[in-house]
Amino acid sequence: MATLKLNNVPVITETAGVAQVATGLQFPAGHILQVVYATKDTGFLNSSTTYANTGSAVSITPKKSTSKIVVQFQADVWYSGSGDYFDLQIRATGGLTNANIMTSHDTGTHISGGYIATAFHQALTPVVSTTSAITFTMWIKPNSTGRSMYYPNDNSNGTGLNKVNILAWEVAQ
Repeated sequence: MATLKLNNVPVITETAGVAQVATGLQFPAGHILQVVYATKDTGFLNSSTTYANTGSAVSITPKKSTSKIVVQFQADVWYSGSGDYFDLQIRATGGLTNANIMTSHDTGTHISGGYIATAFHQALTPVVSTTSAITFTMWIKPNSTGRSMYYPNDNSNGTGLNKVNILAWEVAQ
């Protein structure tokens, strides 16, 4: 076992090859405290003009209540229609209750039978004021009746050919 001290205060302790940062250690603003990642590769279909939960989610338990969370996601979406767009939302539940973190309007590139789009977005939460788990979920809807959204996908058969990636970064403030 080894301990790294600063002014005789333990900062890092190693036990059996595993280093542990001391509880209560303060990182300067802007430092990344943790990153969590989730991926989804099963298909999802929404033909309704109301938001539907895609099932793509990532959970993070903030280490500091004074942190902010950067949420990033990337998704390939195929949708039917002509010149239409679709809406995406990132919502938070748990420690950051019922928060709509981000809403976007996305358009795609025309391909035979519809459009394909790769959405890449990021959002920054306000100071989280909690150390309870926060779950960020992705919601999606077509902008008009009669449109279908296949997600994550690059065609209209509903099989997940691509992945959705969601990352949550805890940033010290």
